[in-house]
Amino acid sequence: MAKKAKKQARKASLKSSGLSARTMALVLFLISAAVYVNTLGHEFALDDSIVITGNEYTVQGFAGIDEHLTRDSFTGFFGNERDLVAGGRYRPMSLIFFSVEYALFGENPTVGHFLNILYYGLLVILLYFWLWRLLQHREHKFWSLPFIAALLFAVHPLHTEIVANIKGRDDIFALLGALGAAWFALRYSDEKKPLNLLWSGLLFFFGIMSKENTITFLAVIPLSLYYFRKPSVKEYVISLAPALLATAVFMALRISVVGVFAGGQADNLINNPFMEATIGERYGTTFYTLWRYLRLLFLPVGLTADYYPYHIPLLDFSDWRVWLGIVSNGALLIWALIKLPSRSIVSFGVLYYFITLSIVSNVFFTIGAFMNERFVFMSSVGWALAVAYGLIHFAGNKEGGKAPSALRYSVLGIALVFAVMSISRNRDWKNNETIYAADVLTSVNSCKANLAYGVQTVKNAVKLPAGQKRDQMLNEGIGHVERALEIYPQYIEALSEMGTIRFNQGRIDEAIDYYMMCMEVRNNQDNRAIMHSNINFVFERVKDPQGHLDAINRFLEYDTVNAAPLITKGRILENEFSRHEKAAQAFRAAAAREPENPDPWYSLGVIAYNNRNLALLDEAVKELSAREGQTQRVQTLQKGLN
Repeated sequence: MAKKAKKQARKASLKSSGLSARTMALVLFLISAAVYVNTLGHEFALDDSIVITGNEYTVQGFAGIDEHLTRDSFTGFFGNERDLVAGGRYRPMSLIFFSVEYALFGENPTVGHFLNILYYGLLVILLYFWLWRLLQHREHKFWSLPFIAALLFAVHPLHTEIVANIKGRDDIFALLGALGAAWFALRYSDEKKPLNLLWSGLLFFFGIMSKENTITFLAVIPLSLYYFRKPSVKEYVISLAPALLATAVFMALRISVVGVFAGGQADNLINNPFMEATIGERYGTTFYTLWRYLRLLFLPVGLTADYYPYHIPLLDFSDWRVWLGIVSNGALLIWALIKLPSRSIVSFGVLYYFITLSIVSNVFFTIGAFMNERFVFMSSVGWALAVAYGLIHFAGNKEGGKAPSALRYSVLGIALVFAVMSISRNRDWKNNETIYAADVLTSVNSCKANLAYGVQTVKNAVKLPAGQKRDQMLNEGIGHVERALEIYPQYIEALSEMGTIRFNQGRIDEAIDYYMMCMEVRNNQDNRAIMHSNINFVFERVKDPQGHLDAINRFLEYDTVNAAPLITKGRILENEFSRHEKAAQAFRAAAAREPENPDPWYSLGVIAYNNRNLALLDEAVKELSAREGQTQRVQTLQKGLN
């Protein structure tokens, strides 16, 4: 009888305004889906290339799953250049799902967008039920609090970057796993069934394998128990143990794959925005971004996927905007800590917000970006809970029952405005071209936004027939690329793009100058190969042997290790100027740089063969055959010795 009474009481607690909690959860799901249904016709955009279309492991389908599990999550796209982005990434879960989807449906963005909508709707339902379980044992039950909080979360425009961009699946999964783990931890506290602990651990592992942000729930889970239950110390430990175990397993896997201190600080402003900052600017700018997050939660206008330098300016403590961030966030945090003993719902929401934001806040360590709208996705749950409580409180609905008209109209008004804003913002996410065009109007001082839009505009312009419109678009695109370089003069991608633009305009000397600037900025092996290729490409199409030779000589001032540019130099000297001795010197120098490389010896052999230099030919044949055996090249040169 006691169990039956308890079950009936629980069902009663999950009633609100005559509707069951399950019915209201379904309503929330349908609202969530309705807000994002206009993304179903969208294409891939932005970072989708990193995790799907341009990821060599994802496009292998099922065969790529093992690679996702055993490699840094950026390796599939960046390869050896994955360290361009600060810190290692081990987030295989969403990548595994993408591989499965690719195997089943191919390169199909509609499927990806549909699944994002589905998972997001399920997340909103889970949030709703988690809030109900949090609140069901409180003395006062606010009938609308879980629904309003979940509704505000579901329609918030800040979430468009997560749902409308397929790549955002990792954030959806991370919060699904975190909330699921917290929900089962509460169920264990209520029911003392060990099976709940198993589910809590599995879901936490799912979340943390999706994105590291889930780890903040190691603090959220005990915090929720403190606020909404009265557990013993033993219950705290037992409820948290599955999440701790899941974290330990994840960390062991992560360390085995990417190491303890993977990556380090990137050497470029795009992935290390504080690179040019003083210590005062580093923390001043961070506190300013904390204000921006709060402002965006309450007033989500000026949304952008691009917070790269210097859409967010470097600010020190002499700027009033920094103090706005310190005072607003500091006051909230201090108030929440003061209210900790009273177990205020709003203080829980505030503490939840700061705990989950901490890992991406740049306060304790830098994360390779000033800020991003997706960074506040998990934290917005705390905002939604606190705001929902505030709306109910100010409407005077403290005892449950029928909601006052003021509450219904205010919630409906906010939800409707947010939903319209989200639907409108979704249109910007249709593809790269639309998001570039939208965000460059907002992120006017971002080097990356200007470059992306500029490059896209130039590409569109060159497809047009000659005329005024083509010239206008070209000038507009070039202007944005040049603006990117004004903001960040060492922006290697912009320098390289300007080189390509000048080449297409027939301004060859300027093109080569830009490629040399690229070498000054980043003289590493990959960039040496790229710029050498660019120079050769230019002079394959522009027949100027002396210009080619001059460019290679300039390039050799930067590349002092590779044989390839010396081989190029030797071939120019031999084929274009018949300067046999100088060409031979270049080939010997190339052989000295790469003793195991057969190409310099083959080139020497060709010179000897053509000029009947038997001694040199004999030497070249011996060296070449020692490196590659009796190949066709060796056999061809040997004919000159017969």
